[in-house]
Amino acid sequence: FAGQKEKDKATQLNLNTQQQLHSKFLREEFPVEILAVNTDLPVTLGKAANNEEIIKEITDDNKTWNPDIEITRIAWIKGRKSIEEREGMKPKHASLIVYMAKESAQRSAVLQGITIQKVIHTAQLYDPMLQNPLCYKCNRWGHTQSTCRGAVTCGYCAENHQTNECPKQAEKGQKKCRNCNKEGHTVWERTVCTAYTARKGVISRIRQGLAQKAARWIHEPQRPLGTAHMDTPTPTPTPMLPRKRPAATPAAGDTPLRRPVGRPPKSHTLQRQERGQSRLSGTQPGPSQVVPNSQLAGDHDGDIDLTDVDFPSQGLSQ
Repeated sequence: FAGQKEKDKATQLNLNTQQQLHSKFLREEFPVEILAVNTDLPVTLGKAANNEEIIKEITDDNKTWNPDIEITRIAWIKGRKSIEEREGMKPKHASLIVYMAKESAQRSAVLQGITIQKVIHTAQLYDPMLQNPLCYKCNRWGHTQSTCRGAVTCGYCAENHQTNECPKQAEKGQKKCRNCNKEGHTVWERTVCTAYTARKGVISRIRQGLAQKAARWIHEPQRPLGTAHMDTPTPTPTPMLPRKRPAATPAAGDTPLRRPVGRPPKSHTLQRQERGQSRLSGTQPGPSQVVPNSQLAGDHDGDIDLTDVDFPSQGLSQ
């Protein structure tokens, strides 16, 4: 299809129109895995499963913050094994796979979660390839016997018969793996099978790709669907400049005060008051003063009149 609009238009054609065109359009689905859903949720399983009531309830509960939500089907992640009793106890919670018709709804579910039975659950991207079941018909990994199109193959000796009918298994004969074609082990001996190890590597890469896609959704702004990731350029960050303190505005008629450039004159230094000290002023005499020579000199015969002279208070007397 040329674009998303043509694709949506083709998938919405009714069955009669598709039969006239001798074609069938399979609608693309966008699944999410809903974590820790109560297993009491009445989800029916199988090809004839009908979960319309539950789907309608989930759609109505999430329509407010996910207006594009449209659910096609739901299923437990491991089918009946998710709700079967184990050692006499039924699991209380399991992952529910919800298949949506639009990628925008899938994105909103991953970013905001999804509400089921009045409880907000975490949603994460899902791919059916993450499951690695063993088909008991062809004994290959990645699908089940209900969807298998391969030939019947033994899981013990890799020959064309059922595993439970293998004569070599009853006689404990030579083993051969169906997947890696190596002798010495069966299909279910996964630790020594190179095909299973390679399969696990593919699953790990798929899981990593889904995590990277979800991370882009979290850190990027909302953009129309169908646009490439590199279409929107990355904005250049604006450098943060240091903020300067605004200068004081002088009042009207006042001369603006500016600190002079260079070393202050000595007269200003003498007039400046310092903590814990005091300086002598050249204009006002202090309590102690040096006796001028004019009072010490005169026509005296060795006697000096010190009556009018002020002496310091430290130990001097008339």
